[in-house]
Amino acid sequence: MPHLRRSRGAVAFAALFALAATGARADLTAEDVWAVWQSYAEDSGQVMAFGATDRDGDTLAVSDVRITTEADDLTVLATIDRIVFTEQGDGTVAVAMDDSYPMLISLPEGSLTVSISHPGLRLVVSEAEDGLLHSLNAPELVVGLDAADLDDIPAPEIRLNAVGVAGSYTIPTETGGPVTSDLTIAAVNAELKIEADGDMADIEYAATGMRLGFEGAGLDLLPEEDDDDLGAALRAGLRLGFDASYDTMRYRFEVEEDGERTDLAGNAVDGRTRFVMDADEFAFESASRNGALTVVGSELPLPEITLTAAHLAYGLSLPVSARPEPQEMSVVLRAVDLVLPDSVWALFDPTELLPRGPATAVLDLGGSVVLPADLFSDETAMAAMMGGPAAAIQLESLTLSELLVRFGGAALTGVGAFTFDNTDLTTFPGMPRPTGTLDLSLRGGTTLLEALVAMGVLPEDQAMGARMMLALFTRPGEGPDELLSTLEVREDGAVFANGMRLQ
Repeated sequence: MPHLRRSRGAVAFAALFALAATGARADLTAEDVWAVWQSYAEDSGQVMAFGATDRDGDTLAVSDVRITTEADDLTVLATIDRIVFTEQGDGTVAVAMDDSYPMLISLPEGSLTVSISHPGLRLVVSEAEDGLLHSLNAPELVVGLDAADLDDIPAPEIRLNAVGVAGSYTIPTETGGPVTSDLTIAAVNAELKIEADGDMADIEYAATGMRLGFEGAGLDLLPEEDDDDLGAALRAGLRLGFDASYDTMRYRFEVEEDGERTDLAGNAVDGRTRFVMDADEFAFESASRNGALTVVGSELPLPEITLTAAHLAYGLSLPVSARPEPQEMSVVLRAVDLVLPDSVWALFDPTELLPRGPATAVLDLGGSVVLPADLFSDETAMAAMMGGPAAAIQLESLTLSELLVRFGGAALTGVGAFTFDNTDLTTFPGMPRPTGTLDLSLRGGTTLLEALVAMGVLPEDQAMGARMMLALFTRPGEGPDELLSTLEVREDGAVFANGMRLQ
């Protein structure tokens, strides 16, 4: 499990000096805001020190602010010369600070000095239901590596530039209270370059129309050690949620190692990634459209390979807390209209026996499971290690909402639903007894099979075995080269294919 305490410090630092919106009561003072900042930093495992405070009319100035975060062998020290809190007479407090400030990162191998710059930053703080709401507008945010002192390691080049940053975030007034952020970024560009011993890696990333959302509750419950009980923290109220999206995105990797060079570049639009973890659910999902990936490398069989896809998506949702009743789960995979270049097709089908239309693979599964122990407990981890996922999670039902595999002129589709009796592990040795039906349809399968034999990809004896299996499990459909199959498992364990008993 990752070192989560480091994440808590990162959230706190971002909440203190990055991005935020408004709502107000009339009695918020500069000292109130400064006190909440200090309290939240302490609750998050940081140390916030400062030189002096100076009250002058409606402003409070704090000088020589030093924020230290430690995690394992890593120490981060941010130093801000001056922060000024100004009461605006409408129940809000404006915050101004240095346009740029340094952050010293100390490692066992040495140190890095990073600069953070945000000229023109406007930050306004107001009271919200559970804490302080910060509204933010920054024309530009720049993060760069200014200096590096590392033992026998060349300094990398690091730079991030974001323009048009706006949004809001909250920090709680009570320990463990909710933390939220909702930010938009018009455009972002980032680059990382590393050179060492003649090898090189250069990574670039750019995106437009970014939207970033975060919500957290009970962050004081985050485990501080890898072996701490995450499940207990989730039951006690820990919640983490993250949502990110973009309008356009592109990236590029250039890697040179031992004289061999590989270039990889890609782009996509309408991307989104979501993650949530709480006492009820562990879920993540990612999706994008109109993606393209180009690879160039001396070790590839072709000078250049470009793949495109109309839609790519994957997702997983599982329950978290142990309960006697079934809880929902789901798995989704989508790769729609994958297009291979003719140069790749020519490698294994030079005579064009196969149709070269786009390929598609879709799997949409839902169902219910029973967790005998919490998902993140030692009991579940041990059961999965000893007996696999089926030993750790009891499958109660499974619904195949969509199955689609399309390639080389053939298409396989399917739907079905099953329930499982976990008290019967003998009818089907080692697995709970299923009851249900699966309907499958295969179009163009025989034609594809014959083409693979003609191409030499599939030996004739294996093709003969495939034909026998198709004859056993399928029946002719109404269309040409169409095969249908209905597989049924009844309550007594009997297995039927198209009405014919197999077991």
